[in-house]
Amino acid sequence: MGSSTYFAGSPANTTARPPDRGARAGATTAASNGAFGSTAVAAHATRWLVMLGAALVLTGCMYTFNQGGGFPSHIRTLYIESFENETVEFGVGQLIDQELASQLPRALGVQTAGRDVADAVMTGRITRYVNETQSQRAQGTGTFEIDQQQVQIAVSARIVDVGRNVILWEGQVTGQALYRPDTQSEEEARAAAVAQVLQRIIDGAQSQW
Repeated sequence: MGSSTYFAGSPANTTARPPDRGARAGATTAASNGAFGSTAVAAHATRWLVMLGAALVLTGCMYTFNQGGGFPSHIRTLYIESFENETVEFGVGQLIDQELASQLPRALGVQTAGRDVADAVMTGRITRYVNETQSQRAQGTGTFEIDQQQVQIAVSARIVDVGRNVILWEGQVTGQALYRPDTQSEEEARAAAVAQVLQRIIDGAQSQW
């Protein structure tokens, strides 16, 4: 027989036998297959890297996203473009532009600059402005008196690294403020809602630092 069978309680066969030709051939084949497998894996990895590099080249003209960790150190100047006002409330666009220009650069630690020379550009849209009744009181005559109104402003904004086409921050924020029409005005509530929008933009942009 070509091999020994061992049973519990029986003496072990201690006679050494050289490996037969079949075993040597199997070992040689396994080694060859291992070497071939390693070569194939290396070749596949090389092809994958080449394809990845080609994809990166093809998408080089498109925006990419900053993966956290903050604005790059070379971002020192910012241009803030006037926000597009998609609402019918005319004055809100000018108010947001003024607040952004006066507070955002200082909050982010950058200087303002012209669009042609700025390291980063901010653009945005005012997508919603509403002044809604939140509560009202019934009057003795069967009529109602408005107790509270709410101004709500929604904005979509983006800050882009001009030199590298990288989106440093992008988000949609909402600001809102309640007011009592008998003692406060809509303009006061609008200013408070804009201040909230600005603070949320600052918080979002600073979260990348």
